Formats: sequence, structure tokens, C-alpha cells
Amino acid sequence: SARSLVNQDILTPKLRLDAEINLNDISFSLLEQQQRLGPYGQANVQPIFVASLTNDAVFKFYKENYVDLFINTSSSEGIPVTMMEAQSFGIPVVAPDVGGISEIVSSANGKLFKASASSKEIASCITDILNMEPQAYLELRANALRNWDLKYNGEKNFSTFVSEIKNL
Repeated sequence: SARSLVNQDILTPKLRLDAEINLNDISFSLLEQQQRLGPYGQANVQPIFVASLTNDAVFKFYKENYVDLFINTSSSEGIPVTMMEAQSFGIPVVAPDVGGISEIVSSANGKLFKASASSKEIASCITDILNMEPQAYLELRANALRNWDLKYNGEKNFSTFVSEIKNL
């Protein structure tokens, strides 16, 4: 029967990696070179860039670099910790209104776009923030940090949790 031919291994999506790339190597020049390799299709698979950073490396980067905006275009999210991390440095977030993102991102600290937004609509969200009056932009940054501090600051949350447990 067909059921005997189908197992979990066949149903699990796989991503074949030919090479790992350092995040520092990703540039507009690299993306332009990639575009010249097109058109892509079944016989010419488009490259996918995969990179990872440890939490320490992310925090080090945020501490050492001024980041204007955190942009996420994921089509699905659970609890987006990366956005909380960005907000902990006062970085506004532009992201789709999917999963738990709207619990973290609002017009007070960033911008949400529809899950079905086109690249043009996403670009518009980005430029809206980057073209804000300086004082409004600084307020957005302050609100991002405030949002993190009020809702997602682990040290505060842990102390509050322990206190509430003791009062039971």
C-alpha cells in the first residue's frame, strides 16, 4: 500500500547545504553575482544563504554597532525572541503580523505589515521609519527599549515571578 512507502523521513523537509557562508561575506556585490547566475528553476536551483550567530555574537554586534532597524520577513513565527533581543537595544522592528509578533511589535515601537505584503509594501514600511523626523524616530527607539524592559526583561520577570510564587 502507499502508506507502507511513506515514512516520516520522506515527509521531513530537507535543506541541502553546499557550503556555509560567514555573515560578513554577504554583500550587495554577492547578491548581484548571484542574480547573474539566473534564471533559476528545476535545473538551476537558486542558492539559499544560511548563517548563524551565537547569542553572545548577536549581543556583541548590537553593542558595537548602531542598528537603525530590525527587519523580519518570516511567514510564520511563534514567540520571536530575535525581536525581543533587538528591542533590548532600542532597535525598532519591521515585521509581518503573524504568530506572536503583534504582541511585541506595534506602531509605537516599529511597524507591522500584512502577511501577504509585497516587497514594495515591505520596502514602504522600512522607508517610512527611516524617513521619520529625528525626534519621532528617537521616540520609536525609546519605545522599543521600554517595551522590552516592561514585558521581556528576563531579570525583572524572574524576580517578579519568584516574588509572586513566594506570595502564594
